[in-house]
Amino acid sequence: MTSKQFDTLYARIGHHYVLKRNSKSALTPRERMMSAIHWLSQGNPYHGAGDMHGVSKSTICRNVAKFAGVVIRHMFRDEVKFPDNLIQVATEFYKLGKMPCVAGCVNRSMYVF
Repeated sequence: MTSKQFDTLYARIGHHYVLKRNSKSALTPRERMMSAIHWLSQGNPYHGAGDMHGVSKSTICRNVAKFAGVVIRHMFRDEVKFPDNLIQVATEFYKLGKMPCVAGCVNRSMYVF
């Protein structure tokens, strides 16, 4: 993900990272989002991303959960489109790989990393 792509994404959903009153965090909202995207793009153990960002495994885990929740709540409907012929697509997936009840797949990256 380029810095411009990150800035665009942060402008779109970054305001959901504002901490509640009296909450403390070692990372800014921007850094929390960046650490989650970093882990999602690499798929390494949490401690690897934690070491790179100077935080614990549990912090990375929370950041990933928060990021996923924000994306699902605020971007999913705009970004994920299901086909009109859902049953036909599911039938084709079953023919290809014997995967029942599948109507699509994601390559784990909404944006190019």
